[in-house]
Amino acid sequence: MSRPAKPVWYRSLYWRVGIGFVAFLALLLVTQALLFVWLASQTAGAFPAASGARLAGLIASDIRDQLESDPSVDLAVHIANEYSRVVQPFVIVMKDGRVLSNRAIAPPLLVRNTRARLGAMSTFRFRPRRAVRESRAGRADAVIMVNGELVGLVAVPPGRPAP
Repeated sequence: MSRPAKPVWYRSLYWRVGIGFVAFLALLLVTQALLFVWLASQTAGAFPAASGARLAGLIASDIRDQLESDPSVDLAVHIANEYSRVVQPFVIVMKDGRVLSNRAIAPPLLVRNTRARLGAMSTFRFRPRRAVRESRAGRADAVIMVNGELVGLVAVPPGRPAP
């Protein structure tokens, strides 16, 4: 009498279901990782800072670095290249009268208030105690100092950006 052949594991339905499930999970994780990497690259510059004060400080330091390295730099082109995808609106008012923004049309009230604040800073001998200030209204301001001289002001309005 011969013994029945021992079943081979790979012919078992349970093993096939188990291996298929593990392969499906691996494929799903790889797909999610690729999708995450692709989405992260699409929104790379959209959220550079968690608060308006942090964003104003980042922009002011970037503009300061650009002006210190090359005083004749075209700031409008630099803002368009670096900050066009930033969701939060901001305004940069320079002492020479230039107004720069990451929006096609800069918010008029923000421009007016920033000009007035820059004018008040310019009339007095301004020495910033803090590089970034948040006003009582919630607007964040950051001064642009180049070689110890006030050359501009960055303002970020309070609240969440409009869609």
